Amino acid sequence: MLFLSLQGTAEWIIHNGYSLMFIAMLIEGPVITAAGAFVAALGFFNLWLVFLLSLVGSLIPDALCYAIGFWGREQFIDKYGHYFGVTKKKLRRMEGMIGKHAGKSLVAIKLIPLLATPGLIAAGATKMNLKKYAFWSIAITIPSSLFYLILGYY
Repeated sequence: MLFLSLQGTAEWIIHNGYSLMFIAMLIEGPVITAAGAFVAALGFFNLWLVFLLSLVGSLIPDALCYAIGFWGREQFIDKYGHYFGVTKKKLRRMEGMIGKHAGKSLVAIKLIPLLATPGLIAAGATKMNLKKYAFWSIAITIPSSLFYLILGYY
């Protein structure tokens, strides 16, 4: 596979351009951001455009996960949640915790590997305030994307 090394990923990005790099960022943002920044360091791409695409490529999947939880709560969690240990009592307790500690909750959810997708769906299912969710999501994504951008550039 081409993505087994930074060199292979960078070659793929150079060959396919910004549009496919962005689509790949929707799936695996940090790795592609670092490779895109590396390609920008070589002079093929604009570093700021890579950063902007990284931000948007990280926020779109997060918003989709939140929306799935927000609108799918009644259809999925209330019907099938008990199979996964999610009861109405636990959901109410989680709503209270996320309501009081939205920032801490989202930092943990977004930065712990394998927790992002189910955690963001859970944040949506608890009906977390959309403005609060958007603020914290952006506040966490900017430094995270910047970190991978710097890592790939240098």
